[in-house]
Amino acid sequence: VMFIIMENSVSPTAYFLIYFVLAIAAIYMEKYILWLSYLLGLIVITVFTYFHHEALPLEAKNYVTIYLLFSLVTILLTFQLSISKKLSEHIVNAQSETEQLLLSNRKCSIATHHDKIHDSLKEFITKHDIPKTNYEFQMLYGIREDLLKKLQQEGYPCRQYIVYGKEWYLYLCNRIAENPDNLFQFIIDIME
Repeated sequence: VMFIIMENSVSPTAYFLIYFVLAIAAIYMEKYILWLSYLLGLIVITVFTYFHHEALPLEAKNYVTIYLLFSLVTILLTFQLSISKKLSEHIVNAQSETEQLLLSNRKCSIATHHDKIHDSLKEFITKHDIPKTNYEFQMLYGIREDLLKKLQQEGYPCRQYIVYGKEWYLYLCNRIAENPDNLFQFIIDIME
């Protein structure tokens, strides 16, 4: 399908359509599908170039750049998939450890701004009848206050904390790097 679209738009910009093949493959979060789409993309680039190299105003170095850039994006997406899978595993492990702490009748601080983790742990707490004295939801002041209010309204013990001390700026930069939406929310809050 992508090749047919490219055939109807013979220009150097038609090469960018191949990146949609990679983007679609990346959605599936599967390395083998990504590399299969990479091979398919190389074939489409080669065939398109073979049929239209005379009509395209590109030099040999431009074609090399197209192949290298396509390969680089594929490699970067492969690394991203690997990091995403590791992050997912860490989240699942942390949630499992939290559940074990809750079951062992120990005090547990649930410090996250992630809705799905909250929902899952609330369900676990209800299912296992964990006493409210054994846990509390903790959140950073100024971030996801809507979620904090919802937890409080539902009767869950909550606490907000504030970053202070000599390293507050480094901590703030790390939180923004982890979730850039926090920066946008901060800007929106200032403007209001």
